[in-house]
Amino acid sequence: MVELPAGSFVMGSVEGDPEARSDEQPRRKISISKPFSMSAYEITVGQFREFVKATGYVTEAEASGEGGWKASRASSYGEHNPDFNWANPGYSASDSYPVTMVTYADAMSFCNSEDAYRQEYSAFPSGPSTGTMRVIRGGCFMDLNSFLRSSRRGFLEPRKALNTQGFRVVEGELSLPASDLKT
Repeated sequence: MVELPAGSFVMGSVEGDPEARSDEQPRRKISISKPFSMSAYEITVGQFREFVKATGYVTEAEASGEGGWKASRASSYGEHNPDFNWANPGYSASDSYPVTMVTYADAMSFCNSEDAYRQEYSAFPSGPSTGTMRVIRGGCFMDLNSFLRSSRRGFLEPRKALNTQGFRVVEGELSLPASDLKT
């Protein structure tokens, strides 16, 4: 875990950016009033495997029988297969690789399992109480340059399990402004 101090930053793309999307505007200042910690690296397949063994947890992709999506440049999501899940993402993944094919609920179950990740902070910006999408940040091995921008606001249905999305752990409750949740 890396300690991140309280402070503020400007969210959104700079004025006149030719690659800016409409959902990257308007720019606004976000203040974080208390320090928080975030994992320095994505949660790995090995860490997730330990969690599954210790708790007997079954991911949404496995329990639903729907499986997940393996990315492909040939279509928007790629190949869907009911056999794709965190342990079988459609390619060989060692224990040191970031875990993928997990949903928002799967990540939350992982975080809520070595009470170490439970800590209340009431002064962080609060997000919306409703909505159907979750914000995703960062990039993956096959993204175009336009997806690798810090101002990029990606979004995904919380029940989607993709091999291009992993997660990190954050201690404390961090929420983004309501405009970052797609409805």
